[in-house]
Amino acid sequence: MIATLKYGIGQGVRVPVSTDTLANFSGSTLQEALRELLRGVSSDPDGAVPAIQKAVDDPRSVIELKTLDGYEPLERQIPLKTLLRGRSDLELLFSLPHAGG
Repeated sequence: MIATLKYGIGQGVRVPVSTDTLANFSGSTLQEALRELLRGVSSDPDGAVPAIQKAVDDPRSVIELKTLDGYEPLERQIPLKTLLRGRSDLELLFSLPHAGG
């Protein structure tokens, strides 16, 4: 599985996720799994990882799942197992709130 994590326009990182890694996350929430996945990123040419890490931990930020019809907002506490059901790849978009609110 490939998890594509994007922040804003033009920043992103592709994270290969092995079957063993997915098994380790079986009881994890989305937020817990993302924290762990981001720790393991070894290549981040766009410099997206620090921004995504900040968005994962900021309760005001938005995490969205790319679907066939667009993007669907996600709750950080959704079980990762539920989110991955029936998916071979995952694309998530992260955004922080703007300074003006």
